[in-house]
Amino acid sequence: MSLEKKPAPDDQVSRYLHGLDFPADRDRLIRKARENGASEAVLRMLEALPAQDFGSMAEILKRYERR
Repeated sequence: MSLEKKPAPDDQVSRYLHGLDFPADRDRLIRKARENGASEAVLRMLEALPAQDFGSMAEILKRYERR
């Protein structure tokens, strides 16, 4: 039986980006998430985001919901 890993919930994404100053590009999001001990699921989600600047946590989560 194969278990698929589910994407990271929004609250996990927010928690691992705590303390991030905006605007921030995708690379800064990933670095901050790693510093805060993010899971592989969260890191994969962030890596899948477009390479652009994000102005707020809400903008990141909106992008995530569209996936």
